[in-house]
Amino acid sequence: MYKYILYYDGGFLCDSSELNDGYTFETEKEAKQEAETEIDNRILYWELEEVEYDRELFSIKIEVV
Repeated sequence: MYKYILYYDGGFLCDSSELNDGYTFETEKEAKQEAETEIDNRILYWELEEVEYDRELFSIKIEVV
C-alpha cells in the first residue's frame, strides 16, 4: 500500500492516509495520480479565492505504508 504527502513551498499540506477514511493506494502510480488530482483541486480552490500560487512549488512524496 502507498500514500502520498503533499507539500507547497516546503510546507506540509496533507497526508492522504490522514484524509477522511485514510486514503491508501495499491500502486505507487495510483498514489501519484491521486496526488496530482489533489493538487489540481487545491489550485482550483485557490483560484476561486484569488490566492496566488506557483504550481512548481508543489511537491509530492510517495511512501509505502
